[in-house]
Amino acid sequence: MESIKGKVIRGENIGNKQGYPTANLSGRVLVNKKINKGVYIAETLLNNEKYKSILIIGVPGIKKFKKGKVEIYLLNYRGNLYGKSISVQLIKKIRPLVFYQDHNKLLSQIRKDISIAKDYFRSDK
Repeated sequence: MESIKGKVIRGENIGNKQGYPTANLSGRVLVNKKINKGVYIAETLLNNEKYKSILIIGVPGIKKFKKGKVEIYLLNYRGNLYGKSISVQLIKKIRPLVFYQDHNKLLSQIRKDISIAKDYFRSDK
């Protein structure tokens, strides 16, 4: 699968407010890439360390955006990523992107996505 690289930029802090802080990359990292919108299992390289991750490409969550977005949720990372360069290797698509009007349904889906990713990494595929 594809990989993307970029410097973490400030987003709208939506993921953080929901308890799932994400690293945002500019949609420009998708130029010349053939990556469909959706939610992916991924691996993120940061400071020569690999982190199990979930990658969201497109218009995530409960707000509609006109521009494409790239967000990465590192499963076992806590800290400030702003301005840091990361490389994200897509592993497997979990599902297509869905717009949720109900905040609780979105949070439920995020928990399912995290569970799917953790199960995948536990199985060492």
